[in-house]
Amino acid sequence: GSLASDINIAKEHLWNVLLRACDECQAPKKPSGFYKDLGFLGGQLSPSRFQMLLNHNNGNNNNNSMMEQQNTTRCQEAHEDLRHRSSFFPSFESTHRCSVWVQSETDMGRIEQNRVVSEYNPTATPRKLYFACAKIADIPKLWSMVEQRANDRAKGIRYFHLGPDRMYQQLMIKNSGKFFEYLQQVTGAVVTLDSVTGDHLRIDGGTASVDLGTWDNDCILTSSDLACLAEELIRLQIELYRDHCIRQQSWIFGRDWSLATAVKNHIHINKANTLFDAMIKPEVSWTPSHLTTNNKPSWLTLKRSMEPRNVANGCLEVAEIVRKAKLLPDVGAHAVVILYRFLKVCPNPLGFKLREIVMACLFLANKAQKLKKWKRLEVLLEVAYPVFFPGSKFHRQEQEATNFEQKVLATEKEILTF
Repeated sequence: GSLASDINIAKEHLWNVLLRACDECQAPKKPSGFYKDLGFLGGQLSPSRFQMLLNHNNGNNNNNSMMEQQNTTRCQEAHEDLRHRSSFFPSFESTHRCSVWVQSETDMGRIEQNRVVSEYNPTATPRKLYFACAKIADIPKLWSMVEQRANDRAKGIRYFHLGPDRMYQQLMIKNSGKFFEYLQQVTGAVVTLDSVTGDHLRIDGGTASVDLGTWDNDCILTSSDLACLAEELIRLQIELYRDHCIRQQSWIFGRDWSLATAVKNHIHINKANTLFDAMIKPEVSWTPSHLTTNNKPSWLTLKRSMEPRNVANGCLEVAEIVRKAKLLPDVGAHAVVILYRFLKVCPNPLGFKLREIVMACLFLANKAQKLKKWKRLEVLLEVAYPVFFPGSKFHRQEQEATNFEQKVLATEKEILTF
């Protein structure tokens, strides 16, 4: 074969021998399975090109905090802390299941017999990149991708890190990527998904400049300006996606609960004030529409808010009732969703107890499913009563069971009004 291929084969053979030696001596490993501080040379970059990879977020990070993290790392480790200094390397390592090792600046140079032989030159000394992966043969491929990324950054191509907003990628590429076509028409920049990391957008502003003299007094936008403009439009679009998804999650029972929150809170505040007036002024009477005269709630019960711990216990009770009643698991999940959304809109439901709200949510979810015939309320109450009151038996003919059933139906009606 050629000289280059023979050298690569010799490298792989030498690397495999080294790995076997590490296995025999049980060298320390990282949680990912690679040996700690052991990597194989992929290539080297000039300091300026390597700095472009670190400034992958286009300078959005705080330089002071970055230098503090860098100095802290230098005092403890011999390698650069790439995960805190760049968004590219963590994504690259996660996507390709590898580890990238770069010697830190303070550890570079050469010392012989306690005498400094050569010092690190920040403008001339190249930065060498070492890789660790499951397949040694993949190291040249990994190095070529990193080298290509450094070349793209040198050409002025920007990369937008999505991070947690990666969930909106599917919305961006919807309708055959119409959003990316819109960006190209408006800004002239070509925006595509980054196949190397998976959570970045590649923004290429091109090489030509755009003359906006007709609109803005002979203003000329460079390729970098066009890329910045496209990046700003992407940020705005992500905010629209986020608002859309939040409202979509809040939509239930044919209404957007997020829009009804302010109105309902105002209503419940007025109800609380009216109830307080009725308690301190006997001549003023007030009774909620869903309560009978013989079952007036106490002031402490009405004033008490639903604590997160009690709500969590209520979800566990839903799971137990679903199991004993042999309902579908989806019914329990739907009931919990209704419960949390109702308490989000109405955190202090006046006149309702948590078990009544839990049963009403479960009854609604039971009726909403279409896979099996839904169970009657009496059947669910018979199963739920021992869960709410351990050791007690449920008797349908007694007045207590009838009152419990009426309270659940009144709670269901209240939930459906939101």
